[in-house]
Amino acid sequence: MVIGSITQASAVMAMGGLGLTQHPNRQAGVAITAMTTLFGAGFNFGFGPLSHVITAEVPTSRLRDMTYATASVFNIAISFVITFSIPYLLYEPYAALGSRVGFIFGSMSVLAIVFTIFCLPECKVGIRCVFSLRLYRYERTAD
Repeated sequence: MVIGSITQASAVMAMGGLGLTQHPNRQAGVAITAMTTLFGAGFNFGFGPLSHVITAEVPTSRLRDMTYATASVFNIAISFVITFSIPYLLYEPYAALGSRVGFIFGSMSVLAIVFTIFCLPECKVGIRCVFSLRLYRYERTAD
């Protein structure tokens, strides 16, 4: 997940940087399109499939359904907000950011890197593996 987040952050920051010129040339347009594809690849190797696994496997069995339902509601709500706001961010007469919108999503990807490293048990620095976490939970509930 860390590698996927780094790929996403790098791709959208590069896309934002390529869009800093007022009228990008053809090569910049091709590079922006390539960065969009690279962002999608980073998402599909990182948070895309693994977000469902994390929300289903990390919580205890008592909280699993509620955690997954809450995560799904947040996913749908955030997807709606992003899908609704993208046209306003990209085009005239509103924000007209164009590919510079990559800086917004790049900063979100950097936050995702920080979250992944410091908050997810499987990726946390110095944390035990998932098996040992489950063993720890089992030992705690057996007492």
